[in-house]
Amino acid sequence: PMLGAAILNGHPAVRFDGVDDQLAIRGFSNAYLAGKPFTVILVTQSQDNWFGVGGNAENGGGGNRGFTSLAPIITMQHGEKVSVAAPQDAPAITVYQHDGETTASARTNGRPAGSRNDLPVVREFGSGGNLACPQWTGTDSHPGDVAEIIAYDRKLTLAEIESVEQYLAARYGISTGWRWH
Repeated sequence: PMLGAAILNGHPAVRFDGVDDQLAIRGFSNAYLAGKPFTVILVTQSQDNWFGVGGNAENGGGGNRGFTSLAPIITMQHGEKVSVAAPQDAPAITVYQHDGETTASARTNGRPAGSRNDLPVVREFGSGGNLACPQWTGTDSHPGDVAEIIAYDRKLTLAEIESVEQYLAARYGISTGWRWH
C-alpha cells in the first residue's frame, strides 16, 4: 500500500490498489478484541462495496471464527451479518462494536446501520487473529483508502461514539447524520 498526502478530502490516507496490496497487524484481534467488548472506528473511502478492514488471516480474510469485514457488512462467526452500508466513492466513518456478550452493532456516518443480539463474543479469532487491510473475499483483493483506524478494547457509550464521530467528521470534512440546532 502507498501513503498519499491528499487522498481523502485533502488528508493523508493509505491507498490499497485492489491487486496485491495488504497490511496486517499480527495478533491484534486476539490481543485486544477477542473475548471482550470492543469498538472499532474507521475512516475510509472506496468505489468497491467490499473494501474494508478484516479480520483473522493476514490477507484480511475471516479465517475461522471472527469478524471478516468492516465494509458493507460485518460478518461474525460462521456467516452471521450486520449491515454497515458505507457509501461508494465518498469518505465514510464506520463504527462497529460488540458488547462482549451477544450484541454487535454498526453505524455509518453518524447513523445506526445495523444491529444483532445473537452473535456471541468470540473468545479467540482464528487464522492468527490479525487486523488486516484490505478485506479479501476468496482470492479477490479490494481497492480503497484508509485514513484512520481507532480501536477501543471496550464498548463505547453512544455519547462517546458521537463525540468521536463529530471529531472525525470535522477533521476529514465528512457529512454525518442529522444535526438539529
